[in-house]
Amino acid sequence: MLAVLPFGHPLAQREQITLEDLKDEPILMEAENWERDMRTAFGTLPPLKLRYLLSSAAAVLAMVEKGLGITICPALTVRSLGFRGCTLPLNPPRYRTLGIASLPPAQLSPVARTFLNFLKETDITELEQA
Repeated sequence: MLAVLPFGHPLAQREQITLEDLKDEPILMEAENWERDMRTAFGTLPPLKLRYLLSSAAAVLAMVEKGLGITICPALTVRSLGFRGCTLPLNPPRYRTLGIASLPPAQLSPVARTFLNFLKETDITELEQA
């Protein structure tokens, strides 16, 4: 999970962000599942100043780019949506766990079996740095 800020934000100069750093910042979150995601990442709902709940991660990141607030979201989301701004790791680090369900390997198509093998053999830290 990353703190996501617009370029030029005063916190953007830091190497990492704590929840304490965020307590007075306007927070933007995706409406669907935000409470569950925060409880999963932090064990409880962090004491944040929620400014807007938005319909999509793309809308959240667009508003962050425009300087309307900051957010906390997975690195995969930030990269996949082409965010233009500043991302900082949280301190202490927070992660989410992704899982995959599939048919038994013998019933998978060759492409699906190859993808499943790739996931099993890949060090996730290599993907995070890509």
